[in-house]
Amino acid sequence: MDEDQRDRDPEIASVYNQLIIENKVKLGIQNMLQAHDTFKKGDVSNKQKMEQELITSNNKLAALTKELEIRQKLQTSKKIGLKV
Repeated sequence: MDEDQRDRDPEIASVYNQLIIENKVKLGIQNMLQAHDTFKKGDVSNKQKMEQELITSNNKLAALTKELEIRQKLQTSKKIGLKV
């Protein structure tokens, strides 16, 4: 997505910003899992919680990506005069 497109459509910008935040959440969870694997080999319940959080984050990312694609297609359709 280009910067100009985000500036023109606040809904697209909002979804894009949510994607950025959720990507940071995912990276944080991955880092915590890596640290857990390095330092806390026996603690399974915390690892399971983090793995579930990672699954949730991946699901949110997939949903946000889909929403962004739909909004971008809608915006493109409006630009070229197609009825949606």
